[in-house]
Amino acid sequence: MAIADCNMKIETHCHTKTVSPCGHVEPHTVVDEYIKAGYGAIIITDHFSRNILARFEGNYKDKIDCYLAGYKYCKAHAKKLAKEGHPSLKVMLGAEILLDTNPSDILLFGLSEEFFYENPNLFDLDQEGLYRLLHTKYDAVMYQAHPFRKYCNRQDPRYLDGVEVYNGNIRHDNHSDVALTWAKENNLKFSSGSDFHQMMDLAKGGLVIPDSIEDVHQFKDFITNNEPLYLVDSEIQAKGSLIV
Repeated sequence: MAIADCNMKIETHCHTKTVSPCGHVEPHTVVDEYIKAGYGAIIITDHFSRNILARFEGNYKDKIDCYLAGYKYCKAHAKKLAKEGHPSLKVMLGAEILLDTNPSDILLFGLSEEFFYENPNLFDLDQEGLYRLLHTKYDAVMYQAHPFRKYCNRQDPRYLDGVEVYNGNIRHDNHSDVALTWAKENNLKFSSGSDFHQMMDLAKGGLVIPDSIEDVHQFKDFITNNEPLYLVDSEIQAKGSLIV
């Protein structure tokens, strides 16, 4: 697969009301609206932290079942629509993790459901520990989300794969131009995402990738080995261009 084959918009940063307390849109509506917006895929990145899991009842497995519900509802609804003849939307699993040791959000790409069930002590890790776990056992990657928001700390670039250089959430000052410069200086990959929580966030960002990509593992491989085009307010940006 090559950049010339990029023809599918994918949302890389999306929350559901089912799981993320700050989310305001039900999973079925998320799917409906991204299909209308012309996207071919979305990655559900509901917030994943100790506080999020504390909202759910039961043992650790029960809590992970609840955490994955937003993703599973989206996936089931997209499958139902496709069977009815509507445009298809590929729904993939991701996460926006917050470690106990670190106040900054990190996007995880390339994981299966098993990762969440197999790591009950995940929140105790530091950034380096998470990075090494992802790379040595799960073949997954981590990108720092919106690194220049006021409350965020820049992470050690040695233990990052990439940076969300554009975040489309209009309720925050994301300093995207500074994030792009920082990513370039540290030779990190670029990502763009809408950070969808409310309808006003719809289709503000994302990437453009080949439509032959079917799952999040193929997505991870593509963004690791290529420089996908990224979206700013749904407009395709040239690689390395200044975001305003």
